[in-house]
Parts: sequence; structure tokens; C-alpha cells
Amino acid sequence: MPLLALLVLSVPARSADSFQSAESIRAVVEAIVTKALEQDGTDYRIEPARSDNRLRLTRCEQPLDGFILSGQRGSGYFSVGVRCPGVKPWTVYRTVRVSAYQTVVVLKEPVKQGTPILPSNLLLEKREITGLHGGHFTEPAAVLGQIARRTLPGGLLLTPDHLAMPSPVKRGQAVSIRAKSADFEISMPGMALSDGQLGQRIRVKNSQSGRIVEGVVTRPGIVTID
Repeated sequence: MPLLALLVLSVPARSADSFQSAESIRAVVEAIVTKALEQDGTDYRIEPARSDNRLRLTRCEQPLDGFILSGQRGSGYFSVGVRCPGVKPWTVYRTVRVSAYQTVVVLKEPVKQGTPILPSNLLLEKREITGLHGGHFTEPAAVLGQIARRTLPGGLLLTPDHLAMPSPVKRGQAVSIRAKSADFEISMPGMALSDGQLGQRIRVKNSQSGRIVEGVVTRPGIVTID
């Protein structure tokens, strides 16, 4: 038999046990992400980390280390590293998609623009909240009495962008006009000519003189002028 053939035949094949299994790496990735997420009571679903079956890493004689490079709750993705601290060290990286689910406040039925939210409008459902960077509500009490910024469809998961606090002063409402200085304060009846939030400057009409002035909404039903 030719010498070259003898040399080839004498090279031992490496067994599968010589390489780190993809399953062991995936287990470390999912464990480190689960640990990072288990603190706030939200339900998470972790999609199995993709692995390249063609990758051949020397089997690590030490327990594998997992660490998070980037990612946060609600972001949808985590970048995770897995490191072998053994004699022949190596490091691989995986991206994991995480879906978050929580019981949140949902509209039971459509609500027209400018309408206050009532208990009968609401229900609680478990929904996916991944990517809701604007926030959401977990208690109906947090939205009761707030006003729909626009017409909202039934089944909508409510966020702060959908709602506004009711104006403490409404157009046409009777208000108290207060004039303040360092030496005195007087009050007179008036009527608001527009809606106004706290701290907002609006026009009001003095009911006694008919004069129109501008003032700042300082409390519900009270407009203060200089």
C-alpha cells in the first residue's frame, strides 16, 4: 500500500464528544436571559437561540460562562455571549428574541374623541407588550376619567399617547379671575373663552366689566392674571 495512503488512514477522526454541543450553548444563552427577566412578574417567551451547526468548538472542560452584551426588558432582542474559560478558551455570540406578555388595560368598545374613559369601557387582557416604549396601563384606575385624544377602536391596548387629562378649565365655564400682586389679591367672576390645562395661558372674559384679559390656569376653575 502506498505510504501516503497509510498516513491518511492513520489520522484518527475526531468524535462528536470532542466538540461543544450546540444544545449546551443554547441552554446557557436562554438561562442568562431568563435570569435577567425574572424580576418584574412579566411573562416572557424566549425564542431558541440560532446556532450554526457547522461551527466546531473544542469541548470546554470548564462550565460555560454566559453574559449579556446588550438588551433590556421590552426591547425584543438580547445580544448574549457564551465563553469557555478553559485551557483552550473561545467565545461565541448569539442574538435572542424575547416576547413579553402582561395583563394590561384594553378598550372593550370604541370611544369617541373627547369622551372620558368609564369603567364600562375597559377590560383586562394578557397581551404582548414587546416594543411598547410609550408605556401601557396595568390598572383600570390609572385611566378612568382621562379623555380620548382621538376616536379609539374597541380592542385597543391603551397607552399614554391615546389619552389626555381632562382640562381643569373648559371653554364657556364660569371661573374665578384672580389678580395678585405683592400687596393685594382680588377676585372677580369670569368666563373661560377656551379650554386650559394647569399652567396654560388662556383668555377669559370679566363678567362684570365685559373686558377680555389673559391669565394662567393655576387651579381648577381659577385663572390668575398679573
